[in-house]
Amino acid sequence: LKGFYETTNQAKPNFDVGLTMTKVDVPSAFQAFTTVKMLAPVARYAVGNVTTDLHLTGALSTDMMPLFQSLTGKGSFQTSPLLMKGFPAFDQIAGLTKMQFLANPTLQALRVAFQIRDGRLFVDPFAVKLGGTTMNVSGSNGFDQSLQYNLTFRVPRSALGGDADQA
Repeated sequence: LKGFYETTNQAKPNFDVGLTMTKVDVPSAFQAFTTVKMLAPVARYAVGNVTTDLHLTGALSTDMMPLFQSLTGKGSFQTSPLLMKGFPAFDQIAGLTKMQFLANPTLQALRVAFQIRDGRLFVDPFAVKLGGTTMNVSGSNGFDQSLQYNLTFRVPRSALGGDADQA
């Protein structure tokens, strides 16, 4: 951790911090850090480890919590394989498409760059192997817990099962 805390305006102090964390347990980080809950709400469903390099600037409230709408920054994260346990979006897609490999899938290790601005975390587009498919991901999530992601799958016909032949 390196950075500074500037108190010229004590009612709204500023900070500029660089943070590197290595092999952090995702469920533990989600439970322990409000910032993880705000920046990566999908971490609630992930089981695995993450390494991150993050640079953030912004303002703090009088209780020393970040004012999330003021945050700007960038960084990257790298994961171990991640089990996505009970993630509602994957559960809904699995139910609609009958692609059961999407129910509680394990994602291959990821390496993703991101930017934080305008109250949102934007990920650079990335691809991940999932079951026998490749999923391309792009988009953002907001500090208001909104998600705006595009997921594109390349699915072999064999992964769709007998229902694909019926269709």
